[in-house]
Formats: sequence, structure tokens, C-alpha cells
Amino acid sequence: MRFQGKVTLFFTGLFLLLFLQGSFFINHERSIFHREMEDKGRILAENLAEISKESIVNYQFSRLVSQIESIKSKTDIEHISVVNERYMVLADTRAHLEGWTYSGKLVEDTEVRFRNDSMLVRSPVFILSELRGMVEISFTLDSLNNKIRQNALIFLAFFLFEVIAAFLFGIFFEIQLVKPLDHLARKVTDITPESLIEPIQLPRTTSVEIKRVAGSIEQMKETLNQAQEEIISKTRMATMGKIAADFAHEIRNPLEAISGSVEILGYDIGERTERDEYLTIIKEEIKNLNDYLETFLEFAKVQPINRGMVDINTIIRDTLLLLRPLYTKKKILCRSHLSDNLPECLADAGQLKRVCINVLINSIEALDETAGTAEKRIEISSDRYDKSVKIAIEDTGAGIDPKGIQKAFDPYYTTKANGSGIGLSISRKIIEQHKGTIGIESVPGEGTRVTILLPLEEAEEDEEHSHSR
Repeated sequence: MRFQGKVTLFFTGLFLLLFLQGSFFINHERSIFHREMEDKGRILAENLAEISKESIVNYQFSRLVSQIESIKSKTDIEHISVVNERYMVLADTRAHLEGWTYSGKLVEDTEVRFRNDSMLVRSPVFILSELRGMVEISFTLDSLNNKIRQNALIFLAFFLFEVIAAFLFGIFFEIQLVKPLDHLARKVTDITPESLIEPIQLPRTTSVEIKRVAGSIEQMKETLNQAQEEIISKTRMATMGKIAADFAHEIRNPLEAISGSVEILGYDIGERTERDEYLTIIKEEIKNLNDYLETFLEFAKVQPINRGMVDINTIIRDTLLLLRPLYTKKKILCRSHLSDNLPECLADAGQLKRVCINVLINSIEALDETAGTAEKRIEISSDRYDKSVKIAIEDTGAGIDPKGIQKAFDPYYTTKANGSGIGLSISRKIIEQHKGTIGIESVPGEGTRVTILLPLEEAEEDEEHSHSR
């Protein structure tokens, strides 16, 4: 059963319970009022029977009439009758019935009878243990019934108010919870690779809790999207690695044979001729092809990491020193902001230097392409970030569009005329081998920022372990 149906069933059962409870209390109240009325009638009838004895014995019927008239004026009584043992009406608040014969029978004990809108009480008059008459009092129940009706109306008003409140709550529940949840469920069910990058649009009336759930789903989608891109990238790199290995195997052997043949042909030539020059060109081109194959094979090789305690600032300084002629020649201002208290990191110094070189060369080339830029500047910084060392390289180049950022780490993706498109791919591979992360942020027309995070946790654990020894 759907949650909405369960809520409807719950409120239906609750209303039924409230209605039964209200009916029970109204009936219980009616019985209490009747019991109170009955006790009141018994007492009044028995008292009147007691005070009527003297008037009956002494035949003071006028006095009896005044007594019953006085009693009637103070209570909700319809009529009072006093009859003797011969069934003659001695006194009655209905004057026209005095002297007439009573049509009922005399009772020997007080009795109470309820009719539709009245209560009839009869009480015997005993004089010296002899039945000498009877008192009959009829009470109207209009005020009692009105009170019961008023209470019933109050209950019905409250019940109606509760029904309306529940109905409004149901509408509110539908708008705030049910519809947004259904919408959210459909969006989650219909998630496709294309919809991973599209935010979930919720109704404006959605509750804060549902928005939090949607936010969590958005984070999950972002994580899935990143995982998907990472899987695609790794699959692509693995495929390219296999292709590279096959490519190298199929081409390198013929190249080596060609190179050997060229060497042999060179030995047979006595003096330098035009043919010898062509052979030299062939040897150079074979060398170029071998160099290209080495680059292509970067994807097939898993370079071993020679980890040791390294100073990140030293790696950055060495890299800047190495590239100084290049960025100085291109008139690029390169500034460093290195943290003084940066702890050493467990890493491969050579591999990290390679990453820094790749990123810095990308920045230099990006600035070189923006000839009209007022200030060509590269900022490189190092700092501690939580349990990691952070390296940030920022330039004031042309920037990268969002689609370019998504593909920046893809093998062989490049926007440069002479670029190979493998520098950032290799860099990410190296950083991932160090269990770190590398990311790119860019604003077209303003510049690009590359952030590298390298974990310190393992290095700190190694230091603690060595100190404990």
C-alpha cells in the first residue's frame, strides 16, 4: 500500500474512533442527566407525599393546592397531582382536573417512568401504614434535551473542524510531501547518463526535508558522474595502452630491421654521395618514430613509484629554475608563494616534478597564445590543506570552456596546434598513483587554476612509527 493510502486509512480510523468516542460520551452524558433528574424527582415526590399527609387527614385541600403551585413555580414541572385512596384528584396544578377521578392506578412504592419529552414520578402517601393516596409529578425534559443537543452540536462542530483540518492537512501533505516524493522518485528512476548533469527541478512548495533529500541525490549524481567519467577515462587509457603496446610491437620490429638495413647500406658506401645523405635522413626519421613510440607507450607503462620523504617546496623551486629560461623568454611573470612550515610528503620526487613541469608548460603555452594580454602571470603556491599538501598553479591565460574542462584529462585531447594531449593524462595518472587528486577550475577570458592534493596521512603515520621505535 502506498504511504498516501496508509495516511488516509489512519485518518479514517482516527475519525471513526473519535465519532464512536463522541457518541459514547453523549449517551453517557444523557444517562447521567437522566439519573440526576430521576433522583431529583424521587426526592421531590417523596417530600411532597410526606407534607401532603396532614392536608389529606384534615381535608385542607386548598392548602395542598397552594403547596403544589408553589413547588411548580420553582422547577421545570409540567403538572403535579395529589389523589386519595378513592382515586379522586384532591389537588392538581391543572385546576380543571380537580375533583375528577384519576384514571391510573395507585402505586405502593416510588416509581419513575421516562417518556419522549417528560419524566413521570409517582410516590405513595402512607398514613399509619395505610395507603391513603398518591403524589404524581410530571417533569418536562426540554431543558435537559436542549443541553444534550447543545453538547452534541459542540461535539459535531469540533468533529467537523477536525475533518476540515484533516482535509487541509491532506492537501498540505499532498503538496509538500507526496507529489515532491513522486516527482523525486520518477527523476531517480529515469536517471540516464545525460540527466546526471541536469539538476532535479522540484516544485516551489516542496518542504525543506524533501529539498535536503534532493540535495543528497544531487551529490550522489555528481559522485556517479565523476565515477562514470573516471571509469571511462581509465577504460580509455587502458584501451590506448593496449593499442600502444600492440602498435609498438607491430612497428618497432620493422623499424629496427629498417634501421639495421640502413646501417649495412651505409657501410658499403665509400665516399659521401647523395644516396648517403638520404640514408642519413632515413636514420633520423627512424629515430623520430622511435621517440614518438616512446611517448605513445606512456599509457601502456605503469611507472614504478620510488617513494621517499620529499620537500614539495624544493620540487617546485627546482621546476621553476628549470623552466626559467622558457617563461623569461616569453616575458611571463612567474611568482611563487610557498608555505614555510610545510611538512615533508611521502612521494616520488621525479614523478611530481614531471607533473609540475607538465602543468607549468601548459600555463606558459596558454599565456603565449594570448599575445594581447596586459599582464602574463603565473602564480604557484604550496600550503597544507587538512591532511594533504596542496599545490596550486594559476595563470592569467585565455581560460578553458566548461566542455574543455570535462575533457582536459582525456588522452589525446588538446586544443593546441602541435599538442599531443597526453601531458595532463599522465599527470593525473601519477597523482592517482600517489592517492591524491588533481582538478582544474577555469573562467574563459580570465585564467585557469590547477589544484593538486597529495595526502600526508601515510607520511605522518610513518613518522610516528619511526618515533615510536
